[in-house]
Amino acid sequence: MNRRTVSPRCCLLACVATLALGQSGCLVFEKQTGYFVFPAGKDHIQALFVYENLAVGSEMKDKKDTGLDKAKADLVDLVEGKAFYLGSPLLRSSLKEVPKDPQGKLAFEHFNKHVTIRKGFFLQGGEGRFSYCQPIVINDAKAFFAGWNPLIGGNVAKMTEQALAAKELPANFDRKTLLLWQKAAKTSHAWLTYQPGRLAVAWPGSPQFFAKVKHEMLTQSMSQYRKRIAELAKEDNAETRKNLWQALEKDMAGFDRLLDMLAQTPWSVDHRPESLTLAIGLGAGEPLRIDAAIGDPLPPPGPLGAQLFEFSQTLKVPLRQNVTLDQVLDEFRKEHMGK
Repeated sequence: MNRRTVSPRCCLLACVATLALGQSGCLVFEKQTGYFVFPAGKDHIQALFVYENLAVGSEMKDKKDTGLDKAKADLVDLVEGKAFYLGSPLLRSSLKEVPKDPQGKLAFEHFNKHVTIRKGFFLQGGEGRFSYCQPIVINDAKAFFAGWNPLIGGNVAKMTEQALAAKELPANFDRKTLLLWQKAAKTSHAWLTYQPGRLAVAWPGSPQFFAKVKHEMLTQSMSQYRKRIAELAKEDNAETRKNLWQALEKDMAGFDRLLDMLAQTPWSVDHRPESLTLAIGLGAGEPLRIDAAIGDPLPPPGPLGAQLFEFSQTLKVPLRQNVTLDQVLDEFRKEHMGK
């Protein structure tokens, strides 16, 4: 019998899936900027999520089904604070309905206890493009982040119990890592640690386990490039070779955007004998900006995009013109930090 192959990186993501509260919709955007401000002497976070170049997803993919009505509904949810995104249109979190599963319900209640989403404003760009700025307040920030620890621990406990009870361990895991996870879940381990301007995620594990995690993360894109190059080397048809080159260039452009995001975002890694801590932010109450441009650049909006913009003007939300994103973020910082 073949041993089950489980990606260490996917398993880590699954453990924090408690934070995922929804699914993707028909509203898409080219880039999301998250800007976080930490007012001195206060235990709350002022955040601004900016969804740049909003569009109708089906129009970008040449589908016959327009999806315009669903995109309009998604936009209404965004404006009314019933949804938000975490870096990609695929990571849509809906706050309209309480999840039925116990863990999801606990996460939903915890989120709504601490987070307030306010009505924001639109920004109008060139070529018919427009963006939405969504203000978010995280109240009692220390309690908010600390409250996720037992929820994450519950997921970890369930996963490790199933893995250790199986006849064979998952192929990419070792027993020491699973036992460390089990112990952490039972001893109120601080998976998340927050201080103004900095959030850290701490995972126990063996050096061998983290070597696999890092290897997978660092080589995933390179494996895709090698596959494209191998296909090119075997292909004689000129049209197919052209398409393969375009696909390779598209992959590399996406990798460049990822590298740019990593270069511009303050982050650090602390690897110890039995743990790895990944932290984001400078700390000391310094503002944190994250520019996530994971997807491909979107072309100028077509007829559906124009209709979506016209619909946005019926939502009684301010439209700002002749202002850049940097100016908006600077205003936001001054409003909440006074400097």
